[in-house]
Amino acid sequence: MRILAIKNAKNEELEYMEEIFESQNIEFNYLIAERGWKKSDIGNLLQDYTHVVILGGPQGVYEADKYPHLKTEMELIQAATKLKKPVLGICLGAQLIAAAFGARVYPYEKEVGWYQVENLGFEAMPKKLTVFQWHQDTFELPENAELLFTGEVVKNQGFTIKNALALQFHLEVKKETVRNWLRNEKSLGDEEKERIVEETDRYIEDLNRNTEIIVQKFLTSDF
Repeated sequence: MRILAIKNAKNEELEYMEEIFESQNIEFNYLIAERGWKKSDIGNLLQDYTHVVILGGPQGVYEADKYPHLKTEMELIQAATKLKKPVLGICLGAQLIAAAFGARVYPYEKEVGWYQVENLGFEAMPKKLTVFQWHQDTFELPENAELLFTGEVVKNQGFTIKNALALQFHLEVKKETVRNWLRNEKSLGDEEKERIVEETDRYIEDLNRNTEIIVQKFLTSDF
Protein backbone atom coordinates (compact mmCIF):
# COMPACT_ATOMS: atom_id res chain seq x y z
CA MET A 1 0.00 0.00 0.00
CA ARG A 2 1.41 3.39 -1.04
CA ILE A 3 -0.30 6.78 -0.74
CA LEU A 4 0.10 9.83 -2.96
CA ALA A 5 -0.85 13.06 -1.15
CA ILE A 6 -1.31 16.12 -3.34
CA LYS A 7 -0.55 19.43 -1.63
CA ASN A 8 -2.43 22.55 -2.73
CA ALA A 9 -1.11 24.81 0.02
CA LYS A 10 2.22 25.11 1.78
CA ASN A 11 0.71 24.69 5.26
CA GLU A 12 -1.79 21.89 4.53
CA GLU A 13 -0.45 18.37 4.91
CA LEU A 14 -1.77 15.00 6.11
CA GLU A 15 -1.26 15.98 9.77
CA TYR A 16 -2.98 13.37 11.99
CA MET A 17 -3.34 11.07 8.99
CA GLU A 18 0.46 10.89 8.84
CA GLU A 19 0.44 9.37 12.31
CA ILE A 20 -2.17 6.82 11.27
CA PHE A 21 -0.21 5.81 8.17
CA GLU A 22 3.06 5.62 10.07
CA SER A 23 1.49 3.43 12.78
CA GLN A 24 0.56 0.94 10.04
CA ASN A 25 3.88 1.22 8.16
CA ILE A 26 2.11 2.65 5.13
CA GLU A 27 4.34 4.66 2.83
CA PHE A 28 3.15 8.09 1.72
CA ASN A 29 4.67 10.82 -0.42
CA TYR A 30 3.73 14.40 -1.21
CA LEU A 31 3.33 15.95 -4.63
CA ILE A 32 3.18 19.76 -4.72
CA ALA A 33 0.33 20.43 -7.12
CA GLU A 34 1.54 23.66 -8.67
CA ARG A 35 5.00 22.37 -9.65
CA GLY A 36 4.42 21.83 -13.32
CA TRP A 37 3.22 18.24 -13.57
CA LYS A 38 1.14 17.45 -16.65
CA LYS A 39 -1.70 15.20 -17.75
CA SER A 40 0.91 12.95 -19.35
CA ASP A 41 2.42 12.29 -15.90
CA ILE A 42 -0.79 10.87 -14.46
CA GLY A 43 -0.41 7.33 -15.77
CA ASN A 44 3.05 6.88 -14.28
CA LEU A 45 1.97 8.39 -10.97
CA LEU A 46 -0.96 6.05 -10.63
CA GLN A 47 1.21 3.05 -11.45
CA ASP A 48 3.32 3.89 -8.40
CA TYR A 49 0.53 4.44 -5.86
CA THR A 50 -2.46 2.50 -4.57
CA HIS A 51 -4.37 5.43 -2.98
CA VAL A 52 -4.64 9.17 -3.60
CA VAL A 53 -5.37 11.97 -1.09
CA ILE A 54 -6.04 15.48 -2.39
CA LEU A 55 -5.56 18.08 0.30
CA GLY A 56 -7.02 21.54 0.82
CA GLY A 57 -5.91 24.93 -0.40
CA PRO A 58 -7.05 28.54 -0.85
CA GLN A 59 -7.86 28.24 -4.55
CA GLY A 60 -11.35 28.01 -5.97
CA VAL A 61 -12.14 25.24 -8.44
CA TYR A 62 -13.70 27.93 -10.66
CA GLU A 63 -10.23 29.54 -10.86
CA ALA A 64 -8.78 26.68 -12.88
CA ASP A 65 -7.75 29.06 -15.69
CA LYS A 66 -5.62 30.94 -13.15
CA TYR A 67 -4.37 27.74 -11.48
CA PRO A 68 -4.06 25.17 -14.29
CA HIS A 69 -2.85 22.44 -11.93
CA LEU A 70 -6.44 22.20 -10.69
CA LYS A 71 -7.47 20.84 -14.10
CA THR A 72 -4.69 18.29 -13.89
CA GLU A 73 -5.89 17.20 -10.45
CA MET A 74 -9.40 16.69 -11.80
CA GLU A 75 -7.98 14.59 -14.63
CA LEU A 76 -6.05 12.53 -12.07
CA ILE A 77 -9.27 11.98 -10.08
CA GLN A 78 -11.02 10.72 -13.20
CA ALA A 79 -8.11 8.44 -14.10
CA ALA A 80 -7.78 7.05 -10.57
CA THR A 81 -11.47 6.21 -10.32
CA LYS A 82 -11.36 4.45 -13.68
CA LEU A 83 -8.54 2.33 -12.28
CA LYS A 84 -10.59 1.74 -9.10
CA LYS A 85 -7.94 3.36 -6.90
CA PRO A 86 -9.44 4.96 -3.77
CA VAL A 87 -9.39 8.76 -3.77
CA LEU A 88 -9.95 10.92 -0.68
CA GLY A 89 -10.54 14.65 -1.14
CA ILE A 90 -10.43 17.10 1.77
CA CYS A 91 -11.91 20.61 1.49
CA LEU A 92 -10.59 21.82 -1.90
CA GLY A 93 -9.92 18.17 -2.67
CA ALA A 94 -13.61 17.40 -2.12
CA GLN A 95 -14.59 20.28 -4.38
CA LEU A 96 -12.24 18.97 -7.07
CA ILE A 97 -13.88 15.54 -6.87
CA ALA A 98 -17.29 17.17 -7.27
CA ALA A 99 -16.11 19.16 -10.30
CA ALA A 100 -14.36 16.14 -11.81
CA PHE A 101 -17.75 14.43 -11.90
CA GLY A 102 -19.50 17.40 -13.47
CA ALA A 103 -20.92 19.23 -10.44
CA ARG A 104 -20.82 22.99 -9.89
CA VAL A 105 -18.49 24.48 -7.27
CA TYR A 106 -19.14 28.07 -6.22
CA PRO A 107 -18.53 30.68 -3.46
CA TYR A 108 -20.92 30.35 -0.54
CA GLU A 109 -21.07 30.74 3.23
CA LYS A 110 -17.70 31.02 4.97
CA GLU A 111 -17.20 28.51 7.77
CA VAL A 112 -14.12 28.74 10.01
CA GLY A 113 -14.00 26.80 13.25
CA TRP A 114 -15.96 23.92 14.76
CA TYR A 115 -19.35 22.99 13.33
CA GLN A 116 -21.73 20.09 13.75
CA VAL A 117 -22.52 17.83 10.80
CA GLU A 118 -25.00 14.99 10.57
CA ASN A 119 -23.84 11.53 9.53
CA LEU A 120 -26.34 10.18 7.01
CA GLY A 121 -24.92 6.72 6.54
CA PHE A 122 -21.23 6.36 7.35
CA GLU A 123 -21.16 3.19 9.43
CA ALA A 124 -19.39 2.87 12.79
CA MET A 125 -19.56 6.61 13.43
CA PRO A 126 -21.84 8.81 15.57
CA LYS A 127 -25.01 10.27 14.10
CA LYS A 128 -23.71 13.79 14.79
CA LEU A 129 -20.08 14.91 14.62
CA THR A 130 -18.33 18.16 15.47
CA VAL A 131 -15.76 18.82 12.78
CA PHE A 132 -13.26 21.51 11.86
CA GLN A 133 -14.10 23.74 8.92
CA TRP A 134 -12.11 26.30 6.95
CA HIS A 135 -13.75 27.13 3.63
CA GLN A 136 -15.92 29.62 1.78
CA ASP A 137 -16.96 27.55 -1.24
CA THR A 138 -19.39 24.68 -1.62
CA PHE A 139 -20.41 22.18 -4.30
CA GLU A 140 -23.49 20.62 -5.78
CA LEU A 141 -23.72 16.85 -5.62
CA PRO A 142 -22.57 15.04 -8.77
CA GLU A 143 -25.07 12.78 -10.46
CA ASN A 144 -25.13 9.32 -8.81
CA ALA A 145 -23.23 10.55 -5.74
CA GLU A 146 -24.40 9.54 -2.26
CA LEU A 147 -24.53 12.31 0.35
CA LEU A 148 -22.83 11.08 3.55
CA PHE A 149 -22.59 14.20 5.73
CA THR A 150 -24.75 17.31 5.86
CA GLY A 151 -24.55 20.62 7.72
CA GLU A 152 -27.11 23.12 8.88
CA VAL A 153 -25.92 25.99 6.67
CA VAL A 154 -23.61 24.34 4.16
CA LYS A 155 -25.67 21.28 3.31
CA ASN A 156 -23.22 19.22 1.24
CA GLN A 157 -20.44 18.24 3.64
CA GLY A 158 -19.39 14.86 2.30
CA PHE A 159 -20.26 12.35 -0.38
CA THR A 160 -19.04 9.26 -2.11
CA ILE A 161 -19.05 8.46 -5.80
CA LYS A 162 -17.51 5.34 -7.32
CA ASN A 163 -14.28 4.86 -5.31
CA ALA A 164 -13.91 8.53 -4.33
CA LEU A 165 -14.71 9.95 -0.90
CA ALA A 166 -15.14 13.75 -0.70
CA LEU A 167 -15.19 15.58 2.66
CA GLN A 168 -15.69 19.33 2.88
CA PHE A 169 -14.45 19.45 6.49
CA HIS A 170 -10.88 19.01 7.70
CA LEU A 171 -10.68 15.58 9.28
CA GLU A 172 -6.87 15.70 9.32
CA VAL A 173 -6.21 18.52 11.81
CA LYS A 174 -4.39 18.28 15.12
CA LYS A 175 -4.29 20.88 17.90
CA GLU A 176 -1.11 22.41 16.53
CA THR A 177 -2.56 22.47 13.01
CA VAL A 178 -5.42 24.70 14.11
CA ARG A 179 -3.10 26.99 16.07
CA ASN A 180 -0.73 27.31 13.12
CA TRP A 181 -3.54 28.15 10.71
CA LEU A 182 -4.99 30.75 13.08
CA ARG A 183 -1.67 32.43 13.77
CA ASN A 184 -1.45 34.21 10.42
CA GLU A 185 -5.16 34.59 9.71
CA LYS A 186 -6.00 38.29 9.47
CA SER A 187 -9.76 37.93 8.89
CA LEU A 188 -10.38 36.73 12.48
CA GLY A 189 -10.19 38.80 15.64
CA ASP A 190 -8.31 37.72 18.76
CA GLU A 191 -11.48 36.75 20.63
CA GLU A 192 -12.67 34.56 17.79
CA LYS A 193 -9.27 32.90 17.55
CA GLU A 194 -9.27 32.23 21.30
CA ARG A 195 -12.74 30.69 21.07
CA ILE A 196 -11.63 28.38 18.25
CA VAL A 197 -8.55 27.32 20.25
CA GLU A 198 -10.73 26.53 23.29
CA GLU A 199 -13.15 24.54 21.15
CA THR A 200 -10.22 22.68 19.59
CA ASP A 201 -9.17 21.47 23.04
CA ARG A 202 -12.75 20.29 23.58
CA TYR A 203 -13.38 18.53 20.28
CA ILE A 204 -10.05 17.35 18.87
CA GLU A 205 -9.92 13.92 20.52
CA ASP A 206 -13.34 12.95 19.17
CA LEU A 207 -12.38 14.23 15.73
CA ASN A 208 -9.17 12.21 15.75
CA ARG A 209 -11.07 9.04 16.72
CA ASN A 210 -13.51 9.60 13.86
CA THR A 211 -10.60 10.31 11.53
CA GLU A 212 -9.17 6.89 12.36
CA ILE A 213 -12.48 5.29 11.32
CA ILE A 214 -12.69 7.28 8.08
CA VAL A 215 -9.08 6.55 7.16
CA GLN A 216 -9.51 2.82 7.71
CA LYS A 217 -12.56 2.84 5.45
CA PHE A 218 -10.57 4.78 2.85
CA LEU A 219 -7.67 2.32 3.01
CA THR A 220 -9.99 -0.66 2.57
CA SER A 221 -12.35 1.06 0.06
CA ASP A 222 -15.19 0.46 2.52
CA PHE A 223 -17.34 3.51 1.77
